[in-house]
Amino acid sequence: MEAIRAISAERARKGISQDALADMLNVSRKTILKYEAGGDIPSSKLKLMADYFSVSTDYLLGRKKELA
Repeated sequence: MEAIRAISAERARKGISQDALADMLNVSRKTILKYEAGGDIPSSKLKLMADYFSVSTDYLLGRKKELA
């Protein structure tokens, strides 16, 4: 459940849509929906998102809260 909030929150913080994130990761919007619903995220895509959002992979997976 935390992963859903983290990815959605970071998209909102950056002001990008699911479609834009999908384009950046070279996946479909449906895949982003799956990621945000708690589906498995390949490590390569997880690393790309973490770098893009400037957060840790643990944060995106809901394992750790980011420090402000």
